[in-house]
Amino acid sequence: MSYRHRRQQDLLDTLQVVELAEGVEIQLPIAGPLVRGQAFLLDTVFRWLGTVMISLMIYFVWGLLFGGGVAMGALAIVAFVIDWFYFVLFEAGRQGATPGKRIVGLRVVQTNGQPITIGQSVLRNFLRYVDTFPLVFSGIGLTSMALSKRSQRLGDIAADTLVIYTNKEKLYPALLRRATPPAAVDPEAPPVLLSREEQSGIASFVERASLWSDDRRAELADILYPLTSRKGNAAVRRLVAFNNWLRRSG
Repeated sequence: MSYRHRRQQDLLDTLQVVELAEGVEIQLPIAGPLVRGQAFLLDTVFRWLGTVMISLMIYFVWGLLFGGGVAMGALAIVAFVIDWFYFVLFEAGRQGATPGKRIVGLRVVQTNGQPITIGQSVLRNFLRYVDTFPLVFSGIGLTSMALSKRSQRLGDIAADTLVIYTNKEKLYPALLRRATPPAAVDPEAPPVLLSREEQSGIASFVERASLWSDDRRAELADILYPLTSRKGNAAVRRLVAFNNWLRRSG
């Protein structure tokens, strides 16, 4: 098996299906500990460089104007703000990612795929200091990700967030993966006269069916058993047949 094929399979295995309103499903490609660790190391370097550059500016400017004591106090405040709010501000922004995450092709989202809120960003990142215990080894966070099907550390679980891939070169298996449309069938007249609302409901089902998995389509079609007298995929096919007849007759 080639590396490319293994990589495709790995990404497909990390896809998590999330059902949104009206039964529409999306697939979120979950990022694992290794790539998240790479992003964290990059962000650690960026935080350190930013702290050093700002500290030097403050030390020389404030030190000359107000003395060394005031400059040291200002340095402590800067270090605190960068340490605690670097991740919060970047991940709550439009791109949902720190510079490190953007470089490796990741972003943080809610478990329904939506951008995270400032409150979620604060919660997941303030708990980072629990996840990174013991220091450097990140034992609690790694254990949590290993036990979670969605590779969530404690901060993610508490804030209801996920870290997913955004890099299209890494995501092409996920982007190409779509639900299979219902099979084409011959038109068939419904066994009873349908109201306009019932006809519209069948048409809406068929239009949206390509957005759902086979199991989800069958589950919804089973609700109309009194009309189709079928279960599972047979019910889906019969609803498609009814819709084809209604379109031809309409």
